[in-house]
Amino acid sequence: MIYFIESQPIEHKLIKIGFTDRPVSTRFKENQRNSPTELKMIGFCEGDISKDRFYRNKFDYLLFTHPTLKTSEWFLPNEELMNFIENVRI
Repeated sequence: MIYFIESQPIEHKLIKIGFTDRPVSTRFKENQRNSPTELKMIGFCEGDISKDRFYRNKFDYLLFTHPTLKTSEWFLPNEELMNFIENVRI
């Protein structure tokens, strides 16, 4: 399952694109426990790890980077990304 999570802004509102083979609610709770801000599940859709990579590559130009992060699953939202989520979510 591919999921999309929105963070409340510290500096920026961000969107996480992630994959889980467990219940989405379980993964969301894990993300919330590890987050310094309130999170909101904004959608999910069927998909495997290859579809997750495809979606991340599609929006790699929006990837949020920070000197303290080695990798990131967080993206800066724009109209294209938000419309995409709206169209693919279950």
